[in-house]
Amino acid sequence: MELVYPINEDVCSGLVGLPVCAVLHDGTRHYGILSRVENGRLILNDDAESERSDVATAKRSKVRNVKRSAKRSKSSKANTQSFPETGEYPFFLESRPFFGERVALDLAAIALLFLLWI
Repeated sequence: MELVYPINEDVCSGLVGLPVCAVLHDGTRHYGILSRVENGRLILNDDAESERSDVATAKRSKVRNVKRSAKRSKSSKANTQSFPETGEYPFFLESRPFFGERVALDLAAIALLFLLWI
């Protein structure tokens, strides 16, 4: 863990895409992937990355169609399978099960912010 200081939009915008832990003034903790920083808020675990997942889905279906057509034309070839080329690990494709739901936190409500090294 690494303490992030000061907690402002400029510093936090450099952490987008990384796992963080935000401790609020009342002591509650929120863990998640920092999705974006806007209007004085930190957005964690945002699934509004639908554009990227739509692109990944389109790529996967295109690969499937190419594989199907190749399979029909040359059934004697060996088939191989690999992870889709999305630039991320496969467990981050559909959801963020490790961190939970989307959370929007006001920067003023955050007492401590930690960068998690996992």
